[in-house]
Amino acid sequence: MLKARSSSTINPTFNSIRLSSARFRFVTYNSFVIRQFKSFDEFWPFYLGEHSKKATRAFHFGGTSLLLILVCASIAFRSPVFVAYGVASAYGLAWISHFFFERNRPATFRYPLFSLIGDFKMYFFIASGRMTGELSRLKIPIA
Repeated sequence: MLKARSSSTINPTFNSIRLSSARFRFVTYNSFVIRQFKSFDEFWPFYLGEHSKKATRAFHFGGTSLLLILVCASIAFRSPVFVAYGVASAYGLAWISHFFFERNRPATFRYPLFSLIGDFKMYFFIASGRMTGELSRLKIPIA
């Protein structure tokens, strides 16, 4: 049982539905629906759908690039503060892109580990020039 700030209770309800050949599980907290993914492979198309606009992917790519550069700086200068700046920069750019371009809530808040893995997978798809092909393969509209 979860407690809300207004001291009312939120009762989770577990629902399962079957769509085509896949089975999806949802947890409903009053009017909020949170999809539960069993694996990263199941999560990946959802993640790309949340990053459908090219500007969002570009901001994520820039943020992750900055993170990697600052991690290298942290190693070179033996100062962990660069890692903190890198994490703040990466998340800051990503969240800004979701707010202004995608107009959705970052997947980080609902699926932190899968979202982190997805960000690096998307980074390497973009860096290798295979992102458009992956979006087409998963039938995600390219915007």
